[in-house]
Amino acid sequence: MNIFVRNLNARTTAQHLWQLFLQFGQVFSVRLVMHNKAGAAGGAAYVQMDNQAALIAIRELDGVNFMNHFLEIMPEER
Repeated sequence: MNIFVRNLNARTTAQHLWQLFLQFGQVFSVRLVMHNKAGAAGGAAYVQMDNQAALIAIRELDGVNFMNHFLEIMPEER
């Protein structure tokens, strides 16, 4: 399942997110959304995990303060 994560601190790296989500199960990929003009992190990311682990991560991490930002986490809409 792909998870959409928003309201990330601009200093958040893929490694930060990998470690955060790893506590809930195997992480297959982390992709930061980059700001087109600046080339800096755009405050959002996609995390791909096993379906069951993803559902647990969404439930446990939505609204959590991570790097001084309250995360907004949801399944990716297609």
